Amino acid sequence: MFKQNKLAITLTMLFALNSNFAQAADDKFVVYEDITGVTLEMADDASSWLKIRSVGEAALRFGDRQDVILSTKKATLSAKAEIVKFLNERVSTQDSISDITKVLAEKNGSDAESATRKSVETMSTEIHNSADQILKGVLTLEQKVDTKNGVVKVTVGISRKSMGAADSIKAHIKSDMSNATSANNSSASESVQVGDEIKRSKNYNNF
Repeated sequence: MFKQNKLAITLTMLFALNSNFAQAADDKFVVYEDITGVTLEMADDASSWLKIRSVGEAALRFGDRQDVILSTKKATLSAKAEIVKFLNERVSTQDSISDITKVLAEKNGSDAESATRKSVETMSTEIHNSADQILKGVLTLEQKVDTKNGVVKVTVGISRKSMGAADSIKAHIKSDMSNATSANNSSASESVQVGDEIKRSKNYNNF
């Protein structure tokens, strides 16, 4: 009975992660695109960050299933690496703070630019100092296989809610994972060409 209840709790948390973390449609937010390719969604008063997205790419050499799997992994790591770079190196720099302030001033008017900059500096410091915690909530939002151009693109994202869900799920399944065993079975792979593919989370915009 205990295991059944534990499983039910875990499934509930997984469902919440994929379905219940939508940002309200009428919430006001501003999008800032960094030179690293990372996109930051924040409240229009710079009081807090809402979501962070990144896109990674990897080349397809052969186009078979194994090649797609490996390239997808590389693209995912690339996307995450750009987020790490943004959190640790870019977000708290004066250039980045100025760019974010400019984007917000264009939306809200230049009259409040001084106050806006102070808010941006506070938000940027928070993001920079919380980098390790933020990365716990990374989700894969989309995978694109473009065989014509020989490339795989993966979009990953983080939100405050995905961070909280990741911590909750980890707490519930930690004991089960510690007792789990895995078998390493190898088999011959077939070189079968694959076509274009797009796998997108149903909550691509709402995570």
